[in-house]
Amino acid sequence: MTHIRRRKLKRGTAHEVYFCIDGQPHSKYFPPEIPFQAVKDYAAKIEHNKAFARAGVEHPKAVLPLSHLARLYAEGRAAEIDPWREMIAMGILTRILGDIIAERCDHKALHQFRDKLLAERKPDDPPYEIEQRVIRGVNKELRIIRTVFLWGFKNELISSKPFDKVTFFREDDNIPDVLTREEVQLIYRNLPHRGPSRLIWYFMRFTGRRRSEILRLRRKDIDLDAGTMHIAKTKNRRPSTLVMHPKLARVLRWTLPDLPEDEVLFKIRPLSLTRNFRRAMVKAGVDKRMPSHILRHTFGARMIERYFLTGDGERLAQESLGHKSRVMTRHYTQIAKERLGSAVADVDL
Repeated sequence: MTHIRRRKLKRGTAHEVYFCIDGQPHSKYFPPEIPFQAVKDYAAKIEHNKAFARAGVEHPKAVLPLSHLARLYAEGRAAEIDPWREMIAMGILTRILGDIIAERCDHKALHQFRDKLLAERKPDDPPYEIEQRVIRGVNKELRIIRTVFLWGFKNELISSKPFDKVTFFREDDNIPDVLTREEVQLIYRNLPHRGPSRLIWYFMRFTGRRRSEILRLRRKDIDLDAGTMHIAKTKNRRPSTLVMHPKLARVLRWTLPDLPEDEVLFKIRPLSLTRNFRRAMVKAGVDKRMPSHILRHTFGARMIERYFLTGDGERLAQESLGHKSRVMTRHYTQIAKERLGSAVADVDL
């Protein structure tokens, strides 16, 4: 049974709905500004959905709420990826629009969500760079939510693709930040000595792979004798085997944990790892964006710079980084060209 509990606060009465799905307890918090009728409607909707589940009947599209669409997406793609980022984005969507029926979440509702999220994140009188960062963040949330809706459409959970009519905010050309060699070393020195952050730093610096791919590595994926690393789950769904950089292989011979073959190497949450990298950047005095992903940008830029004259840099960077096409790799080519232009400008001709 669904249960509603009242919580008296100084600013009013809040409510919390308790319920179980597949034997797992869940709860939904409603602040005082949410009318009690909306809380009752939510509880009734939960009971309605559970009734369909008990009867073994397919959940009709007309009553599929956003929270249930997110849960089905997480369950449907759990074998492919770790959908934690999509769940966060869908949670933000549900918080702003309410747990409305997914079929009613059209382009007008998504535009309302877009504008409200921008108003929440935009500080008072920000400098131009911060404003662009906020705009890029809102667009990123929209793109992640679009992935969930496209999956729901392909699996016939919803009958339309509302993002076909959604307008994203216009962004300036987003050239990824890269680190100098001195900044890379400064960040490493300021990482915590305890925990796996320093070893993960080695993996990300010398492979350029994504944070999610590194955190899913198992002991059996590392072959020290052959000097290779196997990545089973990638963003583009193409498994790949990499030849490890000699410096990474040398470090792993001394520091690789002695674990069972199927054991995950690093037991740390993605956000905790990013927090450790961000703190290290602050201590090192490095004022750049994307504290963990910037190592991937730096790897790609270094690869293209190294093979710029031969013309193979873009192709090699694409293969090393695991890009599906060269569209994303060209961002790193732009970095290399800008750095080359700066170097030419410094030459006393």
